[in-house]
Amino acid sequence: MPELTVRAATEDDADVLLRWRNDPVTRRFSRNHDVVRPAAHAAWLADVLAAEDRVLFVLEADGVPVATARYDKVGPGTWESNAAVAPEARGRGLGAEVLVRTQDVLRERWDAHTVVGMVHEDNVASLAMLRQAGYVVRDDVPAEPPFVAVACSLSGARV
Repeated sequence: MPELTVRAATEDDADVLLRWRNDPVTRRFSRNHDVVRPAAHAAWLADVLAAEDRVLFVLEADGVPVATARYDKVGPGTWESNAAVAPEARGRGLGAEVLVRTQDVLRERWDAHTVVGMVHEDNVASLAMLRQAGYVVRDDVPAEPPFVAVACSLSGARV
Protein backbone atom coordinates (compact mmCIF):
# COMPACT_ATOMS: atom_id res chain seq x y z
CA MET A 1 0.00 0.00 0.00
CA PRO A 2 1.52 3.35 -1.00
CA GLU A 3 2.00 6.13 1.53
CA LEU A 4 -0.62 8.81 0.81
CA THR A 5 -0.04 12.44 1.70
CA VAL A 6 -1.98 15.63 1.01
CA ARG A 7 -0.31 18.97 0.43
CA ALA A 8 -1.19 22.39 -0.89
CA ALA A 9 -0.70 22.76 -4.62
CA THR A 10 2.11 25.00 -5.89
CA GLU A 11 3.14 26.50 -9.21
CA ASP A 12 5.41 23.46 -9.62
CA ASP A 13 2.24 21.37 -10.12
CA ALA A 14 1.22 23.31 -13.25
CA ASP A 15 2.32 20.71 -15.80
CA VAL A 16 0.77 17.70 -14.10
CA LEU A 17 -2.49 19.54 -13.35
CA LEU A 18 -2.71 20.69 -16.97
CA ARG A 19 -2.10 17.15 -18.22
CA TRP A 20 -4.90 15.84 -16.00
CA ARG A 21 -7.24 18.68 -17.05
CA ASN A 22 -6.66 18.00 -20.75
CA ASP A 23 -7.14 14.24 -20.45
CA PRO A 24 -9.93 13.21 -22.88
CA VAL A 25 -12.02 11.50 -20.17
CA THR A 26 -11.74 14.53 -17.89
CA ARG A 27 -12.72 16.86 -20.72
CA ARG A 28 -15.67 14.66 -21.70
CA PHE A 29 -17.25 15.08 -18.27
CA SER A 30 -16.24 18.73 -17.69
CA ARG A 31 -18.42 21.78 -18.09
CA ASN A 32 -15.86 23.05 -20.61
CA HIS A 33 -14.74 20.42 -23.14
CA ASP A 34 -12.03 22.58 -24.73
CA VAL A 35 -8.33 21.81 -24.48
CA VAL A 36 -6.77 24.30 -22.06
CA ARG A 37 -3.63 26.03 -23.35
CA PRO A 38 -0.55 26.26 -21.09
CA ALA A 39 -0.63 30.07 -20.79
CA ALA A 40 -4.32 30.09 -19.80
CA HIS A 41 -3.69 27.29 -17.31
CA ALA A 42 -0.73 29.12 -15.76
CA ALA A 43 -2.87 32.25 -15.29
CA TRP A 44 -5.71 30.18 -13.79
CA LEU A 45 -3.34 28.41 -11.39
CA ALA A 46 -1.75 31.69 -10.28
CA ASP A 47 -5.23 33.10 -9.57
CA VAL A 48 -6.26 30.01 -7.58
CA LEU A 49 -3.07 29.99 -5.52
CA ALA A 50 -3.43 33.71 -4.71
CA ALA A 51 -7.14 33.60 -3.84
CA GLU A 52 -8.33 33.63 -0.24
CA ASP A 53 -11.64 31.97 -1.12
CA ARG A 54 -10.17 29.08 -3.12
CA VAL A 55 -7.87 26.25 -2.08
CA LEU A 56 -6.16 23.60 -4.18
CA PHE A 57 -4.69 20.36 -2.85
CA VAL A 58 -2.62 17.55 -4.36
CA LEU A 59 -2.71 13.94 -3.13
CA GLU A 60 0.55 12.07 -3.53
CA ALA A 61 1.22 8.32 -3.41
CA ASP A 62 4.82 7.68 -2.39
CA GLY A 63 5.68 11.24 -3.40
CA VAL A 64 4.05 11.08 -6.84
CA PRO A 65 0.98 13.28 -7.55
CA VAL A 66 -2.09 11.09 -8.18
CA ALA A 67 -5.13 13.31 -7.51
CA THR A 68 -6.23 16.86 -6.83
CA ALA A 69 -9.11 18.60 -5.10
CA ARG A 70 -10.09 22.25 -5.41
CA TYR A 71 -12.60 24.09 -3.25
CA ASP A 72 -14.19 27.46 -4.02
CA LYS A 73 -16.06 29.30 -1.27
CA VAL A 74 -19.63 29.94 -2.43
CA GLY A 75 -21.19 31.14 0.82
CA PRO A 76 -20.72 31.22 4.60
CA GLY A 77 -19.43 27.76 5.54
CA THR A 78 -20.21 26.41 2.05
CA TRP A 79 -17.63 25.43 -0.53
CA GLU A 80 -17.90 23.90 -4.01
CA SER A 81 -15.60 20.96 -4.73
CA ASN A 82 -13.89 19.76 -7.86
CA ALA A 83 -11.65 16.68 -7.91
CA ALA A 84 -9.59 14.88 -10.51
CA VAL A 85 -7.52 11.71 -10.50
CA ALA A 86 -4.48 11.09 -12.68
CA PRO A 87 -5.55 8.91 -15.63
CA GLU A 88 -2.97 6.28 -14.68
CA ALA A 89 -4.26 6.19 -11.07
CA ARG A 90 -8.00 5.81 -11.70
CA GLY A 91 -9.97 2.95 -10.20
CA ARG A 92 -8.04 2.79 -6.91
CA GLY A 93 -10.32 4.92 -4.71
CA LEU A 94 -7.94 7.89 -4.74
CA GLY A 95 -10.62 10.40 -5.71
CA ALA A 96 -12.63 9.66 -2.58
CA GLU A 97 -9.42 9.63 -0.57
CA VAL A 98 -8.38 13.12 -1.69
CA LEU A 99 -11.86 14.46 -0.94
CA VAL A 100 -12.10 12.92 2.53
CA ARG A 101 -8.61 14.04 3.55
CA THR A 102 -8.95 17.57 2.21
CA GLN A 103 -12.47 18.06 3.55
CA ASP A 104 -11.06 17.49 7.04
CA VAL A 105 -8.54 20.30 6.41
CA LEU A 106 -11.26 22.51 4.94
CA ARG A 107 -13.45 22.05 8.02
CA GLU A 108 -10.60 22.66 10.48
CA ARG A 109 -8.89 25.63 8.78
CA TRP A 110 -11.75 27.38 6.98
CA ASP A 111 -14.73 26.44 9.17
CA ALA A 112 -16.47 24.73 6.28
CA HIS A 113 -19.75 22.98 7.08
CA THR A 114 -21.06 21.92 3.66
CA VAL A 115 -19.42 21.02 0.37
CA VAL A 116 -21.46 21.06 -2.82
CA GLY A 117 -20.64 20.09 -6.37
CA MET A 118 -21.86 19.36 -9.84
CA VAL A 119 -21.15 16.08 -11.60
CA HIS A 120 -22.02 14.87 -15.08
CA GLU A 121 -24.91 12.41 -14.82
CA ASP A 122 -23.07 9.88 -17.03
CA ASN A 123 -19.87 10.01 -14.99
CA VAL A 124 -20.47 6.79 -13.07
CA ALA A 125 -16.94 6.73 -11.62
CA SER A 126 -17.22 10.26 -10.19
CA LEU A 127 -20.68 9.59 -8.78
CA ALA A 128 -19.31 6.48 -7.02
CA MET A 129 -16.30 8.46 -5.77
CA LEU A 130 -18.53 11.20 -4.38
CA ARG A 131 -20.83 8.72 -2.64
CA GLN A 132 -17.79 7.01 -1.11
CA ALA A 133 -16.64 10.42 0.18
CA GLY A 134 -20.02 11.07 1.84
CA TYR A 135 -21.82 13.07 -0.86
CA VAL A 136 -25.47 12.59 -1.72
CA VAL A 137 -27.26 13.51 -4.94
CA ARG A 138 -29.55 16.49 -4.37
CA ASP A 139 -32.49 16.26 -6.77
CA ASP A 140 -33.99 19.34 -5.10
CA VAL A 141 -31.04 21.57 -6.11
CA PRO A 142 -31.20 23.06 -9.61
CA ALA A 143 -28.50 21.83 -11.95
CA GLU A 144 -27.89 22.51 -15.61
CA PRO A 145 -28.32 19.19 -17.48
CA PRO A 146 -26.44 16.94 -17.99
CA PHE A 147 -25.10 17.74 -14.52
CA VAL A 148 -26.57 16.77 -11.16
CA ALA A 149 -26.00 18.49 -7.83
CA VAL A 150 -24.30 16.72 -4.94
CA ALA A 151 -23.63 17.80 -1.36
CA CYS A 152 -21.69 16.61 1.66
CA SER A 153 -22.07 17.72 5.27
CA LEU A 154 -18.79 18.18 7.12
CA SER A 155 -20.58 18.65 10.44
CA GLY A 156 -22.70 15.52 10.41
CA ALA A 157 -25.87 17.50 9.68
CA ARG A 158 -28.18 16.31 6.96
CA VAL A 159 -27.70 18.05 3.58
